[in-house]
Amino acid sequence: MLTPYQLPLFVRYFDGIDLAVSRRLLRPVAPSETTLTQEFCALMDAGTQRREASLSFDAEALQTALARPGDMVDVQISIETHQHGPRLEAYVSQSDFGLILEYQNTVLPALNWKAAYLMQAKRLFPQAAGGYGLASAFTSISAAQRQRMHDIEAILGRGALRYWLYMPPTHGYNPTSAAAIRALHTRNLSGNIFDYALGLALRDALTDTGAIEAGLWTTGLDAGDTAFAIHEAAFRTAHPFTWFMLEHFSNVRSSIRLDGALNSDEWGGAGMERVASIAAGDRQAAQALIDELCEKARDPEFDPATMTVLPANSVTIKLRSGPPEGIDLPIVTRDRY
Repeated sequence: MLTPYQLPLFVRYFDGIDLAVSRRLLRPVAPSETTLTQEFCALMDAGTQRREASLSFDAEALQTALARPGDMVDVQISIETHQHGPRLEAYVSQSDFGLILEYQNTVLPALNWKAAYLMQAKRLFPQAAGGYGLASAFTSISAAQRQRMHDIEAILGRGALRYWLYMPPTHGYNPTSAAAIRALHTRNLSGNIFDYALGLALRDALTDTGAIEAGLWTTGLDAGDTAFAIHEAAFRTAHPFTWFMLEHFSNVRSSIRLDGALNSDEWGGAGMERVASIAAGDRQAAQALIDELCEKARDPEFDPATMTVLPANSVTIKLRSGPPEGIDLPIVTRDRY
């Protein structure tokens, strides 16, 4: 759980990473999906932030600000590159990554939870005339690959896979499209009740910035393949990176209700841990998934290129609330009358 004091700090931190990555799509020659994922993973690493001074509000500044109220809140973000070995190398996708989120409350351990995803990265391409507009598309999404992702989801469970979409920030679209995108966001948010800590943080962010500028988005597997389709579904079935993170960490036991979201309440320990193991690069878990997929691969229509399903990298974000060693709370007894 995050407090009203902590939420704006995380908004500033994650928004800074979003902008640093998404504005790279505005270069004359935009980076590939693989390069964008490498940039994203690098920017999530505190050491890289410090060496390159890439963020004005970096992980060190976040930790310092979180420490002020004395809540003993600690954030650990780790990046790993996996060496799957020669038997699995053909199945590894350099552009995709595993995402593992974990909340630990050392005072109230019943609130602990864990979530894990296999993120399939896709990049928005400019229109033929140049520049980004509503018709810009994720041209690397193919029907065969989408079917393979559904096959994996059938094995691992609904919500284990999500699209991770690289798009320009809203101001990077042509003016007409940018205005339309802002109108779509306004419509979709107008029905929200800005209540509780997270809703109030979203309201405050909109008040401060005037609009959602996010370029990093995540959706379920049935998302559309154009910029319009994603922004038309904004805050419904498509979620900006910042708010996807905060919808997890601001809710008790990750009881979010995102489209296709994976959380500990719905999945249970065994399913969650299997996805987390694959996301973290565990070779045995990866081999077991490939073995199951190979059974489906006997179909003569099968395209081997769609078997690149293992993430080359993982991003793990752990949020701890309370003293590291924990605390034993006294037992409250109530007299009965």
